[in-house]
Amino acid sequence: MMSEIDPRVREGIEALQNLLSVSDKKQSGEETMAKLMEDVGSIRSIYESTREDLQNLHGLSRVSSEVIDLIDDLARCTLRDEVGQKPVITHYVKAKQYFCALMFGRQIEYCYLMILDKRGKLMKCPLMQTGTIDRSAVYAREIALMAIRSKAAYCVLSHNHPGGHMEPSREDIQMTFSVKDALNAVGIALVDHIIVSDHKAVSVRSLGFPPEKVWQNQKKNDKLMEKWFEETEAPKAEG
Repeated sequence: MMSEIDPRVREGIEALQNLLSVSDKKQSGEETMAKLMEDVGSIRSIYESTREDLQNLHGLSRVSSEVIDLIDDLARCTLRDEVGQKPVITHYVKAKQYFCALMFGRQIEYCYLMILDKRGKLMKCPLMQTGTIDRSAVYAREIALMAIRSKAAYCVLSHNHPGGHMEPSREDIQMTFSVKDALNAVGIALVDHIIVSDHKAVSVRSLGFPPEKVWQNQKKNDKLMEKWFEETEAPKAEG
């Protein structure tokens, strides 16, 4: 019974039901939503489904499946707007917030490289790899070249774990070492490697891979490197 559903869930069901009714007049939004909830089980699982699954497994029309598929894109735009288009990122919390926005709803692995100038201002955050990431395919040399071309002073590496586990794998740790060494060879510091999963994040640096003194030695007496984990208010977004 609808009345027995948590009000927040009911609100989401009704919103998506209305969206389906508007997007495709040939399908009943109420009936389609009821079937989706029965098949998939939750609002979140619905909007994280691919458009192919929505069509082939759940019988949605092409238009309705494309509309639902756009929800994640809109959510990511909204979350990134909260951080800012060109934020100053000198603290782990701000970097985590930015990457969680980028990874929101992703059902395959994505790897991004955050490019920061000498003040910590975000210049760009290019996508380096998608799909089930073979760590050997994320070539440290390519990352170093991207950083050089972008005139980076600092970089932050990030990828997601769609399966929900937060712990870095052996390959994740090895990738951290390889990327750090490649960047250091051209005078650029790797500030952190952040793993995102299920709207949460973990810092590989905070886990001691490599030890903190190795991170600090990239740029000795550098404020951004030294204060990365300090519990201070994150700088306001610019742009």
